[in-house]
Amino acid sequence: MRNLLIAPSYLLIGSVAAALINFIAIFINLSFYSLEELGVFAINVSIASFLSVLSLLRIDIALTKLNLKKHFWALSLVPIISSCLFVVLIVTICFLLSYLGYGLPEQISLTSILFLIIPIALNQLFLSSIIRLNQLKFSALAKPMLAAMILIFQILFSFFNTKMLDIFANGMILGFFIGNTLFLIFLIFYLRNQVNKFSSKNLIHKIKKILNKLKEIIAHSFLTTLPNQVSISFMPLILSFVGGTTLSGVFLILERTISAPNTLVSDALWKSNHYLFEEKNPKNAISKIRTATIIMLTFLVLFISFIYCVRYFFLNLLPEDFLLIVPFLFFAILSSGFQGLSKVNSYFIHFDKVLLNSFFESFLFIFRTGGILILFTLSLENYSLEYFYLSSSICYLALLSYWSQNLRNLKLIFPSLLIFIFTLIFFEMVT
Repeated sequence: MRNLLIAPSYLLIGSVAAALINFIAIFINLSFYSLEELGVFAINVSIASFLSVLSLLRIDIALTKLNLKKHFWALSLVPIISSCLFVVLIVTICFLLSYLGYGLPEQISLTSILFLIIPIALNQLFLSSIIRLNQLKFSALAKPMLAAMILIFQILFSFFNTKMLDIFANGMILGFFIGNTLFLIFLIFYLRNQVNKFSSKNLIHKIKKILNKLKEIIAHSFLTTLPNQVSISFMPLILSFVGGTTLSGVFLILERTISAPNTLVSDALWKSNHYLFEEKNPKNAISKIRTATIIMLTFLVLFISFIYCVRYFFLNLLPEDFLLIVPFLFFAILSSGFQGLSKVNSYFIHFDKVLLNSFFESFLFIFRTGGILILFTLSLENYSLEYFYLSSSICYLALLSYWSQNLRNLKLIFPSLLIFIFTLIFFEMVT
């Protein structure tokens, strides 16, 4: 229990601070940018984030298998090389499409996406490396620092019309790029003192050796995470086809508001303690997962209380555009809670259920997207977000039931679900 709490506590503090900054950033950005601009931001950053995950080859979750101090710089070149290859491939494909008379949707800014891939990928790798190097206190400062830098530059570029806005779709994306790039430079200077000096000797050989050593983990990670990344990254674009970029903007606000159980607790537990869950002894793993479930449930109750108190006491003070998310809050929080609980219960079991997890995420993406497209054909696109979160809730509840049965954890999960659902219903009725 103590081991499970110490490491995440640092990351949780940093994640909470970053989440609060991102939450405040919603209100600030709504003062400077329209919902359509938020939608364009969500679409392009989501696609760039997806491509950065591909370029990383998921080596960021395999760092425990390497002597990081020795191989850090060689490891850093992997996403740079793969990102450059992706850029060449994407530009070639777009050129061919243009030659054949097909163009990209107007809400997609190709130059924005291409510029964002490398900074996002390297920041993800470097932040994971800092955790792996046990620099948890610095990691707690790093996330809010990045969020604050992005917000400052987004505000700055809402006032100034620079030539760089001709390259990027709007000031939000440009601010995101500048913030990530400057933060990346800061991390490079910091990590330079934490790892061995850069050496170009046998560099290609080192990269080949690293990839060969991690090839099984890379294949495993792609199978487990790629469908989920597709589902998350392309949803703003899909929603823009059925409801315009305004709907994508509402989706961005909702996700930043209700994703805390997963981005804070679940990810903090996993990133800092994933080695604890790689247990060969099922009893030890199950004990740790039960502890993680209790932590998640506690946070969910506190999170629901906070969201509904803000809604009840400060509703009149919220920006008009922000109020557009209120009708979707119940289903959105329900989906987020089920996802968080199923996530911590899959920490152990998913190592042996790679294909099942991949199938689930693929099914979830098809189920979500197919339903939204059907609603669009029936002229019911106004219900797209309700369907998105309701379908997610059903799927994650089914997945949670499956993990719990396999882990013989139903005695804890069933009361946890009841407490979570009744808390949510109580606050929905009262407020």
